[in-house]
Amino acid sequence: MNVRPQTAFDLLQAFARAEFAMKGVVGLCGGAEGAKASANWEAFIRRVEAALPARPDLDRQARNLLFAEPPSVEVVRHGIAVFEPRPLAGTEGRRLIEAARRIRNNLFHGGKEAIEARPGRDEALVLAALHVIQTAVRCDVDVAMRFV
Repeated sequence: MNVRPQTAFDLLQAFARAEFAMKGVVGLCGGAEGAKASANWEAFIRRVEAALPARPDLDRQARNLLFAEPPSVEVVRHGIAVFEPRPLAGTEGRRLIEAARRIRNNLFHGGKEAIEARPGRDEALVLAALHVIQTAVRCDVDVAMRFV
């Protein structure tokens, strides 16, 4: 993805902080007793999916960008990773978080310097994902208190 280094850092930092916060909340920390801890995204989504779209601080332009042409998913085709469009499913809140997570995954795991079909789209997608994850965190008081 073609994004400014600071934009990439901001998104990855926000996700790291969100996952750290989730792992400190009972029910949002995945893993068996004594096993490796992980953020339970599914449980988090269930807690915030109804409230997220109704928040007055949710940027409608970011929402529209994510829904108009959802970020692609990296899949295996003929033994190599390629990006394919995939629809988002579920409630509006679930789709927002899933889109943000796809963008984080594409930024972290995908190609970093691919030629953009539309210049500026990658930067706009990352900024939209950053806004969504920060807004989603504010929907859950337990996570928001640990999001430092």
